[in-house]
Amino acid sequence: MLPIADPGRGLAAIFAASLALSAFCQRHVARAPAGPRRSAAVALLLAAHFASPLAFETGTGACVCAMLSATLFGWWGTMKVLACVLSAAGPLSHSAHASPATFYAAYFLPVTLAPGACGDEAEGTPSARALCARFVSKLGLMLCVLAALDPRDDGTPAHAALRAGTVCGDLLWALTVLLAASGMMDFSGALAVLALGVPVREAFRSPLAATSLCDFWGRRWNLTAVRLLRACCYEPLRASGVPRAVATGATFAVSGLAHEAIMAYGSAERYGPHVSGRWLAFFVVQGALCAAEAALGLAHERVHARGQPSGAGGGAVGVLGALELSARRLACVGIVFASARPLFLAPAYAVGWPHLLSSSMLRVPRLVLRAAGVNVPLAAVG
Repeated sequence: MLPIADPGRGLAAIFAASLALSAFCQRHVARAPAGPRRSAAVALLLAAHFASPLAFETGTGACVCAMLSATLFGWWGTMKVLACVLSAAGPLSHSAHASPATFYAAYFLPVTLAPGACGDEAEGTPSARALCARFVSKLGLMLCVLAALDPRDDGTPAHAALRAGTVCGDLLWALTVLLAASGMMDFSGALAVLALGVPVREAFRSPLAATSLCDFWGRRWNLTAVRLLRACCYEPLRASGVPRAVATGATFAVSGLAHEAIMAYGSAERYGPHVSGRWLAFFVVQGALCAAEAALGLAHERVHARGQPSGAGGGAVGVLGALELSARRLACVGIVFASARPLFLAPAYAVGWPHLLSSSMLRVPRLVLRAAGVNVPLAAVG
């Protein structure tokens, strides 16, 4: 019965829908010739993308399913379909005549298929063992962080210093975002490799080691989305003669609009003017800073070479380079975090996502602890 309130049933519904929509997309969109029938199929598929997040009750732990559905279908799925239709490019076009399993990975999973998956020469890809190990470690760490942040019955965390809005609390919630996003990519990559036999490319490359905002957003953070945005937005704009700074800003704005849609789906009736637009503003600010950084010549990576200690070039130069490298990394992460506090984290707090996220993620561990005889309050399990 709709709307779905249980996170487990919600995940099962998303999986079932993904199988049906993937088969429909491969047959009636990716393989079909251009014409009225294909246009009708595209319209029907996009309608399903935008309607799927509405199947979940956002006032419960199933809000996680609403956000996941909005991300996988509403954002990435829609952009993949549009890339396939408008430019005959992107993962769906490249996998149109591949096996249903390979196409499913290209259509639904938040992964980038390695070239070898489409018949080209394969490139270096993470192994299934590495992906599984990273996922398990990130999941364990995230559960520990959520346990520390989990609010009590009055809505406050066990420790006042970890309250949402404090520096420590916001740092831990930002870490939770990183662990959740990269862990989901690792899990999806492991699923593609183990269950579907499809090699994938890296999705995250140590974003906390970024030395510039362009390095952070363009070469380290969520490369699955970066590659898709680059193919569907940035490169077509540049090819049409749009200046680099404008193309960069427009690409970030598109990402911001997609995140606003995820926010709207995930909070539904509680979504209001006090929240609307701040996630979009966050990405617009990041785009402007990246454009300014590039214009000032601060986005290059020469510092990597200077930052490595030299065995024959003098120890002082190596030490100074290492200090500069550390300073650039700290400044980069600091700028992202400082802008995320009011524009990214605060809207999530306003709609109550922290409590809903911790409740849904900690439900199974708490039930296991209770079954083992550990005294966990009933209110914490619900």
